[in-house]
Order: sequence, then structure tokens, then C-alpha cells
Amino acid sequence: QSAAPARSASLRRQDLMPVAFPGWQDTDTGRVGQPVLPDIGNEGRPVADSARPTAARVTAREVVRLSDSRAMLLTETVPLDNQGQPLDAHVSGAWLGAYVFERQGEGWVLAQRQDAVDYLGFMGSFGETAVHRAAPTRLVLSATYGSCWQGHCASWLSAWELQPGGVRPVLD
Repeated sequence: QSAAPARSASLRRQDLMPVAFPGWQDTDTGRVGQPVLPDIGNEGRPVADSARPTAARVTAREVVRLSDSRAMLLTETVPLDNQGQPLDAHVSGAWLGAYVFERQGEGWVLAQRQDAVDYLGFMGSFGETAVHRAAPTRLVLSATYGSCWQGHCASWLSAWELQPGGVRPVLD
């Protein structure tokens, strides 16, 4: 296996993923490796101070240009079980990850990583995503997801502001 590139010549998803996740294994649906993720408690929320390297599959969802010199790769991360299969049961969501890239010379280098911005969704997915311009200099990522159980259906909307220094929740 060749060494991972230290920079990407473009902002294409397939070019940024090896820079954000060097040395990871490529699969049909993403890259498999060990991001640092917290445990999920019984109430479905992250457990404080439990973050550790966790086997997971990471899939690129969005690439957003924040400015002439900064861009963000947004990912969906699904932990794997002991057999290497995604945890995609009804109660299992996915992690939103955010990776800020900075232009240096003719390429893009990883400047900041957030493996576990938020955990949400069902069946190993956090649903549909879209990037919206909320103001001339303000970008927001939305995720909509839903599910049905025991005869009841519901849907949710979450949103995060995309900033040059990372991601900040604005709606849960």
C-alpha cells in the first residue's frame, strides 16, 4: 500500500478522504479505520469522556467551500461490530464528522478534525443532508431523518453552522 498523500490537489471527495483518513482500507461504501468516537449511552446520547479509537466505516457526504482558502469535508461514520459489519439496527444512528481543509500552495491539507460532531438517526444513517446559505457569510448543514416503530412514525430536523474552525450545532 502506498503512503497516504499529505495534501489533495482538489476538493473532490475521493481526493480528500485519503488525506483525512491516511492508511485506512477502502471499501465499496467508504473507508474503514479507527476514528475517535465516544460510547453511546442507553438514552442514545454520547457518554462524556468515553472517546476512544473505534472500528468504523466513514463515508463522505458533503464537501463545502467555506472561503477561498478553507473547505470542509462532512462525513457519516458508522461503528462496526466485532465481525466488521456496520451497526445498522433500528436503534443505531451514525456520527457526523467534520474535517477542515486549508489551501497551502497548490493543494489542500487537513487543518482540523472532528470525528464525532453529533450522533443521530436510525439504521446506521443520519438521513438526508443539505447545505444552505443562511446569510451571505453563514452556511448551515441540515439533516432530516425519521422512523416508524410500534405503529408510530416521527421525523426530525437537526442543523449545524459550518464555520472555518469547525461545526456548531444550531438546531436539534
